[in-house]
Amino acid sequence: MPDILELPPRLDLPLFAYGLLQPDQPAYGGVVAPLVADTAPARLPDGGLRYRDGLPILDPEGTAGVAGTVLRFAHGQERAAYDAVCGFEPRHHYRWHITDARVDEGESVRVNVLQGRHPERGVADEWFTSWSADADPLFRFGLHAVRRAALDHATAAFPSLPGDNPALWERFYGLQSAYLLLWAAVERYAAVACSPGDEPLARVYRLGDDASFKESVVAAGVAPRPKTADARDPGRSRRIREDGSGAMYAWESVRATLGHPGRTAFVDGTLLRRSLVELHDTLRLLLLTRLPGVADTWRDLDPDGAAHQWLLRPVVSADGLSQ
Repeated sequence: MPDILELPPRLDLPLFAYGLLQPDQPAYGGVVAPLVADTAPARLPDGGLRYRDGLPILDPEGTAGVAGTVLRFAHGQERAAYDAVCGFEPRHHYRWHITDARVDEGESVRVNVLQGRHPERGVADEWFTSWSADADPLFRFGLHAVRRAALDHATAAFPSLPGDNPALWERFYGLQSAYLLLWAAVERYAAVACSPGDEPLARVYRLGDDASFKESVVAAGVAPRPKTADARDPGRSRRIREDGSGAMYAWESVRATLGHPGRTAFVDGTLLRRSLVELHDTLRLLLLTRLPGVADTWRDLDPDGAAHQWLLRPVVSADGLSQ
């Protein structure tokens, strides 16, 4: 049985999107936007949404209805559009169903929609009528926790002094904890922007090659630098280039080697601090562009940070950030 989601039986019907492929969600532009002729807010009168691993699953047993968007594909592009959808949505979560949606003008439209496979399994008990990635706790609250920890441990440059200093290690592990939480948010965004069905590392690297991500790298003030050796393979190295390419590979290499034996706080602490600041600021700017609704929560949690878009670089010492 193939892993890819099968095509719907009727390619001539529009798609009712209620999750990642809605026009205001991160995956829309890279998956179907060029193939869409027009969109219309709409609602399914029956069914309901349940969350599985943070993603919406349409359960036909619900009664509250579902808010979403009808996507009408350009004439002659229907097959290409549904190929893209089937390549994006994970087959083990969804299957096709034909139903009627009601657009805001009151018109009833026959649509294809993705229902959950076994929607009663592995889901939260709550029912929902709508979903948006900007409600994800990692984006709303996780990045706030990362920034708060960074202000505790990354404000000053990491000292380049040898010695078995307990305070140095406490600071190093504080940075490490913040960096790993930051990576949880990165992987979460990669899942909603690329493809939930891909392997985690593959979609992280795909995100690193995305034009918007590279633009955010540059906007975050990440300086190009010479190749950094990958401790997992001394024959391989990573380099951040002028256009932001290579940054994800470099930052993932830092993450992958953090838990290795032989870490040296006064050497690796400098690299860890710089990577934390750079990746945090890049993700902040990307989210502000792609999911601007998260700013409402950030403003409530940290009103003072709004002056600098909640970035770290403007409020920490520049020492060690451009080496």
